[in-house]
Amino acid sequence: MDLSRRTILAAAGAAPAVGGMALAADARADDEAYWARVATLFDPPPPGVIQLENGYFGAMARSTRAAFERNILRVNRETSIYARDAYVADLEAVRARCLTAALRDLAKA
Repeated sequence: MDLSRRTILAAAGAAPAVGGMALAADARADDEAYWARVATLFDPPPPGVIQLENGYFGAMARSTRAAFERNILRVNRETSIYARDAYVADLEAVRARCLTAALRDLAKA
């Protein structure tokens, strides 16, 4: 089994979930009902705006943004204490979760 970074990231992204909704890896571009459900996970853009590129900055789903804001508040509150102490443990926990998910998905393939 090839455990390259590319393979692990591909497996980890095989079935992401956002806001409690599993995103289908085989969703069709023309499945309007599916994409309408995905759109409900995001705040709408300003009136008259149709965002066609996601390479510079993409909107976060509400659940992702809430987690991001929660973590930014923690880092700002704990400052260098967090960076010198809890950050490493948090990073290792995230790495372990990613590896577990990737290996589970690779085992299914």
